[in-house]
Order: sequence, then C-alpha cells, then structure tokens
Amino acid sequence: MRVETDGAVYLFNARPMTAIRLRRDGSHLRRDGEPLALLSWPDPVIGQGMELLLLVREDGLPTTRFTSNVRLIERGPA
Repeated sequence: MRVETDGAVYLFNARPMTAIRLRRDGSHLRRDGEPLALLSWPDPVIGQGMELLLLVREDGLPTTRFTSNVRLIERGPA
C-alpha cells in the first residue's frame, strides 16, 4: 500500500510488515528510505493523520510516529 501525506510518502508492505518513509520536500530525516518493522497495520483515512507503531530504535523499544494528514491512498503492493 502507498500512502501520501502532506509531508511524506509511506510504502507499506504487508508480507514482511514493513514501512518506508520518503519525505516529499526532498529533505532526509533519520531512517528515511529504510524499511522499518511495522508492529500494527495502519488503516489510513483521507484527511486524517496516521499513528504508526514502528521498531526504529536499535534497543528494540517501539516508537510511535504520527503523520500529517493523508492525501492519497493506493491499495495493493507497495
């Protein structure tokens, strides 16, 4: 699934349960472009932000990431 928010594009892959964030403005933040383990599958809604539970830290503690508002949802393979 591909989800476009106001600030980024997220590519979600259900089989390995991963998420990749790509910034829309071309800037690069820590771990952008890397597949991160996704602990719960998102249910994006146009006009609302998403709450993602990811394994970002090397110590294994989960990270909650809140996105900007969803603009576009493309279902199917990422």
